[in-house]
Amino acid sequence: DCPLIDPMVVDRVIQSFLDTDVDYASNVNPPTYPHGLDVEVLGYSALEYMWKNAKLPRELEHVTSFIRESEHFNKHNVESGINYSWHRWTVDEPEDFIVVNNIYSHFSPRINFSWEEIAGCYENNKPLFSSNEHLSLKSKRE
Repeated sequence: DCPLIDPMVVDRVIQSFLDTDVDYASNVNPPTYPHGLDVEVLGYSALEYMWKNAKLPRELEHVTSFIRESEHFNKHNVESGINYSWHRWTVDEPEDFIVVNNIYSHFSPRINFSWEEIAGCYENNKPLFSSNEHLSLKSKRE
């Protein structure tokens, strides 16, 4: 459901995880990247601890929420230079598909473009992004 994920953002969070020697690294705690560019990296020991200790249905369904809400883990967050966390670049609802389709149509025939290029597209073509503005991000980032 995240067709616009940027490999450079993924690499940045992975490198942060490796460089900071933490249990969990992400770009969602707090989010500054658009929803749909969410990256979470955790080590095996964190996953094992979570498997043994998570009990609530929410913790079992959204496994990293247990880590984000626990004081047991060392965590690191990677932030973008500009806060775009209020953007939905994911496909959970039909309106999201319209936005993503608009983005791909804008860049066509290219299919490889960065999240920064999409942000620039937004600054110059805001109507392309309007279809999903009314949708909430809160429940989607659990």
